Amino acid sequence: MEWRKSADIQNILIHEYFGISAPVIWDVVKNKLDALDTACRKLFEAI
Repeated sequence: MEWRKSADIQNILIHEYFGISAPVIWDVVKNKLDALDTACRKLFEAI
């Protein structure tokens, strides 16, 4: 999991909300959230 990129997405959504396009958000939802979910579940299982 590329944790830095995940944090970068959060920062963009928070600080540049009006500069984000719907296609970019949709790409993240469709192509990135499953990997984040899997990584978080593995992390939680380890602790």
